[in-house]
Amino acid sequence: MTPVDLPPVEAVADLDPETARDLAPRLAALLEAARLAAAHAVPAETARGPAPPPYTLAEASRLLRKSTPWTRRMAKRGRVPGARKVGRTWVFDRLAFDRWRSRPEVG
Repeated sequence: MTPVDLPPVEAVADLDPETARDLAPRLAALLEAARLAAAHAVPAETARGPAPPPYTLAEASRLLRKSTPWTRRMAKRGRVPGARKVGRTWVFDRLAFDRWRSRPEVG
């Protein structure tokens, strides 16, 4: 994808009213397209290569310094981001889990 050269914001102030009216819907469409593209963009962490394998239940428990049953209960309740069930076991997406694990404690 090639970068887009846009005029500086100050240039919009110099537009005549008719041109500004004609340009407004196009700018709104461009803004919406940019918003959608950003929402579906691949995060930089995964764009560098293949995603790392997920943590196992035992690995996640060890990292949290909690028991395996505790981690399983929290995953079942939806309190651990990136947790998903694969067959009969739980796995934890590394990026989401590490981001959640490194959050500042509140309270």
